[in-house]
Amino acid sequence: MKIDKLTQDTILVTLTGDDMGRYALDFDSADEATRSGLRRLICHIGEECGLSHKDKSYLIEALTGKDSCLLIISARPVKKRKTYRVKRERWLECCRFANADGLLGFMAQATDLIYTLYSHDGAYILMPCLPLSPRQRGLLNEYGAVSRLSAVAAQRVKEYGTEVLSHSGRQNKSLKFTRIAAR
Repeated sequence: MKIDKLTQDTILVTLTGDDMGRYALDFDSADEATRSGLRRLICHIGEECGLSHKDKSYLIEALTGKDSCLLIISARPVKKRKTYRVKRERWLECCRFANADGLLGFMAQATDLIYTLYSHDGAYILMPCLPLSPRQRGLLNEYGAVSRLSAVAAQRVKEYGTEVLSHSGRQNKSLKFTRIAAR
């Protein structure tokens, strides 16, 4: 076996038939015995050349002949892979009014609910700013349908819907509607 260090991270290894037999290298089958033999060979070469195996990956190119083999071994640093965390999916309560009658019926009730009302996909969607109390949930269920939206779906309503009303929670004694004439 002849070992030539071409660069800091590239080594040329010339193996004879005896060396290939000693390390059980058979590049035609490339089975687990060949992989194990390559690991032992790389450890031996690392000791001879002073290569550190920590955080390294190897690219091995084999040029086989009748009774010999040339190996070009290139050592590369292992790229650190990013790790991703999947956050718990958040759910937000909302109330969907199928028509304006249900919405107007709810708005006629005196409530301290702080909410924003959107028009989205042919319905009105009320999104409260704070979690609903059981009393508020019951009142909303009388006029609409209370359900849960994922945080992504809620953001989609905010982005693609039209904000109709933002209610601060102050009680209105009288509800006034103004007609806006289209120009």
